[in-house]
Amino acid sequence: MILSLHGISKTFGAIAVAQDVSLSIEAGEAVGIIGPNGAGKTSLFNLISGDMAPTSGKIEFAADDVTSFGSRKRSRLGVARTYQVPLPFTGLTVFENVLVGAMSSSQVDSTPEQRSIQILKRTGLLHRAETLAGTLTLLDRKRLELARALAIDPRLLLLDEIAGGLTDAECSELIDLIRAVHDAGTAVLWIEHVVHALVSVVKRLIVIDRGRIVADGDPHEVMRSSQVREIYLGVEPDMEALQ
Repeated sequence: MILSLHGISKTFGAIAVAQDVSLSIEAGEAVGIIGPNGAGKTSLFNLISGDMAPTSGKIEFAADDVTSFGSRKRSRLGVARTYQVPLPFTGLTVFENVLVGAMSSSQVDSTPEQRSIQILKRTGLLHRAETLAGTLTLLDRKRLELARALAIDPRLLLLDEIAGGLTDAECSELIDLIRAVHDAGTAVLWIEHVVHALVSVVKRLIVIDRGRIVADGDPHEVMRSSQVREIYLGVEPDMEALQ
């Protein structure tokens, strides 16, 4: 088991963003997360990555208790994430952005510079290596966000709505890249509103509402459930996209 959450809750005064959340992710598993806006999806990622401490409960990574660990320490153990809005160092080049992550990698079989070049090739950004990150298109910013996460050689990759705002063709390119990352053995936990992108990679789907897990299982079965349809205010899921 690469990740285990045991009764995780997080409150800000009377507001609960996570309520008694328990889940486990196997090493190499690909799991999707959906839910309405404000359901607590990104808050859950903040708890897993160490950007936010839980009010109660325990978080284990590779069987070690990491509940008290901050994001820097968790990243060194192999937890990497992307953000809904890409957050590159805009004044640095694409290569320099990836190098920052590579310098935190525990890999010893290559230098940070060598690893950065490998990641840029892998994500299709090598031709942009000397480009300032602040001048990139949205697709390339998304690629860079993923490249920076991959640079630490993660065992668990957290993707937060990385397909949002892309055209169908751009989304297809990104899906191919994420699928390749997963096929190489990295566990993926992916929040996404673009459901057809999710189900093309993940084999398990979790639904979160009001800080709680309300469904967890096969993506097609989960999306067909009456409870999930009710959460989405009666909007019928696009079943053709799920074929």
